[in-house]
Amino acid sequence: MKHGNKVFAIESKATLSPGLTKGNYNAIDDIKPDHTYVVIPAQKGWPLSKSVDVVSLDELIDRIGRKS
Repeated sequence: MKHGNKVFAIESKATLSPGLTKGNYNAIDDIKPDHTYVVIPAQKGWPLSKSVDVVSLDELIDRIGRKS
């Protein structure tokens, strides 16, 4: 997703314990986004790694709004 001058990689998962596959990491390496988000159906997210955060949909909207 491109928003303003920033690029975000967004993956949606239906599980509350998400993980990323090798294919996800390959796509992230190719795209080189400013940040990557994994959206799940939860109230509050957590960092998955330095550049990947697990977030709720509300958190995603808030964070993308702040980063642009």
